[in-house]
Amino acid sequence: MLKHGVIFFSVMALAIFQFIVFAANGAWSQLIFPIILAGLMFWFYLKPPAGYANSRKKHPKVKPSAATMAKLGQSKNGAKSTTTKKRKDYPFHVIEGNKRDKDDSDLPKYH
Repeated sequence: MLKHGVIFFSVMALAIFQFIVFAANGAWSQLIFPIILAGLMFWFYLKPPAGYANSRKKHPKVKPSAATMAKLGQSKNGAKSTTTKKRKDYPFHVIEGNKRDKDDSDLPKYH
C-alpha cells in the first residue's frame, strides 16, 4: 500500500510542477484542456450523475415479518418489550467439595 501512495504523490508532484512551468511560460492554451478535465472530475465527484448515484444505492426491499412489526409497534408505544431472559435467576448456592481437611498429615507442607 505504501508503494502506491509514493507513486501517486510523486505523479501529482510532477503534474503540479508541469502546470507551474506551463503557467510561467504563458502557454495557457495548452492548459485549457487539463483545467477543464480537472474541473469536470471535481464536479462529478461532488455531484455524480443520477444514473450512477442511484445504481450504488439500489438494494432489494425486504418486507419485515409480522413479529418484527409487532415488536417495533410496542417499542414505539412505550410498552416494555416482553423478551425472555437468556439465563434463569437462581439464588446463590454453594456446592460442597470433596477436598480433605487442611490438617491432613499425609500431604506434604509444600508442593
